[in-house]
Amino acid sequence: MAAIVSFVGKSGSGKTTLIEAAVRELKKRGFSVAVVKHAHHGFEMDRPGKDSWRFAQAGSDLVVVSSPGRVAILEHVDGELDYDQVVSRIDSKVDIILIEGFKQASKVKIDVSGSEKGDDIMKIADFFGGTDTPEQGISFLYTI
Repeated sequence: MAAIVSFVGKSGSGKTTLIEAAVRELKKRGFSVAVVKHAHHGFEMDRPGKDSWRFAQAGSDLVVVSSPGRVAILEHVDGELDYDQVVSRIDSKVDIILIEGFKQASKVKIDVSGSEKGDDIMKIADFFGGTDTPEQGISFLYTI
């Protein structure tokens, strides 16, 4: 079972930058990492006119694009998957899952902006073991 941590905060607060740094540090330490981005307003990975887009438009439930070194699986779902459904799809494939978003459902949350409230919210310095940089304190993650 993967360790899971969500990064929450307002838009522009630095969540993506912090997750990038955490991924780099975790990879240096030999961990396999997944990142989940919760998109509140939907998203498109395909571009109109591309073959994969055309297959999805034709009604395919799954479209898989495979190339050397990369594979993408685009799945049509009715409604939005919840936190547990998303995590269950990748949990056995990596050592750690870092999540940007899912603020309401996440178990361990790091407040990047300093503006979130609640008993389940951690401040960045607490997460990084009293430091402000992932490089100095990422090992704190494994005590959670």
